[in-house]
Amino acid sequence: MIRFFKRSAPPIPVPLHFKGADGAVEYASKYMDCRLQPGKLLPAIVLDAHEQFGWNTPVLTNDEGVQTACLHVAGDRRPFLAFAQTSGPIGPSLQPGDLVCWQAFKFVPEMGKRTSDRRTGWVGLIIGVLTPTLDESGWVGGERFSMAGGQP
Repeated sequence: MIRFFKRSAPPIPVPLHFKGADGAVEYASKYMDCRLQPGKLLPAIVLDAHEQFGWNTPVLTNDEGVQTACLHVAGDRRPFLAFAQTSGPIGPSLQPGDLVCWQAFKFVPEMGKRTSDRRTGWVGLIIGVLTPTLDESGWVGGERFSMAGGQP
């Protein structure tokens, strides 16, 4: 899924297994190409929005079943905060600490001005969950989100 390493990446034995999402996102931020551009796929951690921002629940779910989560997305040098919805209502129930695949869509400057990190202005979707394992082709994926009727 995510295949590009920075030049400073040390040679790694693959597959590389991480203890959890934090280690996976830290590794990606340090050693992988996490430059933001439309369509870019990056690993991210689901945060507890109840604790962080006072939401009613850690992850919100609307009437159609689409989930909205606060994420810590892998970024060049360090992760950044983003808010995103799932790409459809069919899929796993997200929990804080889950490792997910976030796909960048576009940059909205007005959103980036609300925090000290302009990268928060990137809008994207949660495509699916990942396992904290990196192999020769990228992050090992889990269940994807889809629309009703099996449409991706």
